[in-house]
Amino acid sequence: PMSIGLSPNGVTLAIGLNNSSVLLYNTSTLAIEAWGLIPATPYDWVTALRWSPDGTMLAVRASDGKLRILDASLGPLVNFSQQSEGPIEWAQINGTLSAVTQGSIGISGIALWHLNGTVEPLTGQFYYSYGDGTWTMWPDGRFLAIQAPFDDQIARLFASPDFGRNPSVVAHVGEFGDSGVAANWWTGEFATFGGASQITFWRANGTPFAELPIQE
Repeated sequence: PMSIGLSPNGVTLAIGLNNSSVLLYNTSTLAIEAWGLIPATPYDWVTALRWSPDGTMLAVRASDGKLRILDASLGPLVNFSQQSEGPIEWAQINGTLSAVTQGSIGISGIALWHLNGTVEPLTGQFYYSYGDGTWTMWPDGRFLAIQAPFDDQIARLFASPDFGRNPSVVAHVGEFGDSGVAANWWTGEFATFGGASQITFWRANGTPFAELPIQE
C-alpha cells in the first residue's frame, strides 16, 4: 500500500496502491467491498487519500499530482486539472464542504478544493517564504497552522475571521528544525515537534502551556 485512510465510522479502510487503484476493505467482515481505478497514468502511485467527515466521499491523489474526489463506492465525482501535493484534509466553511491541500504548479500555498471543481488559494500571498512545510487546518477553517522547517520562525498559526478566507498570522512559535504540527481542533490549541527534544503545546494566541520531553 502507498497510502491508507480509515473511514469516520471505523469500518472501511481505503488503501491506495501503486497501480492507480484504490481498494475499500471492510475491517469487520475482512472482505474487499470495492475496487476502483482512478483516471491517472497507468501504474501511478496513489500517494494520499482522506475520507470526508461524513464518510460519503474520498479525496485521492496519485503521483501525477491531480486531486480526485470519489464517492463512497469509488465512483468519480470531481477531477481537478490543477496539481497539488502534501497531506489532504477537509473543512466545512460557511456550510460548504471542501477538500484542503497544498497547491503545486500554478497554485501557491494551502487552498480549498471545492466540489464544483474550482480551487481557492488561501495562503499564496505569503507562502513562498515558508519553504516546504507541514500543516493542519481546523475543520471549520478558524485556524491554519503551518510549520516550515527551512525558516527561522518555524511555526505560524493563522487565524481567519471569516472561516478560511483572508487568514492572518497571529503567532510565531516553535524551535528551529521542528518538522511537525498537530492540532486540537475543538480548543484551538496545537503542538509543535521534531526539532527540539520535546513536544511543545501552544494556546491559540501563541502562548506555550506545556512541554513533553522526548527521550532519544
